[in-house]
Amino acid sequence: MWRHYTRSVSTDVLANANDEYTPSENKNARNLAVDTTNGNLVEFLDKYDETTKHHIYHRHLVSTERKASIE
Repeated sequence: MWRHYTRSVSTDVLANANDEYTPSENKNARNLAVDTTNGNLVEFLDKYDETTKHHIYHRHLVSTERKASIE
């Protein structure tokens, strides 16, 4: 069993959603939640690999923005 953070679109947004919905219009439209998953080691490593790829890109972007703001 392992836990990981997930983002879920709030039910209010889903009820009023249209085809042109953009999350940036409403900052409270997404909720960060901890999701508990059961599985074997291979499933955990697959999820870890997927999450790490996104995290590395995100950290690089944050680092680049911070360096630009300092300069």
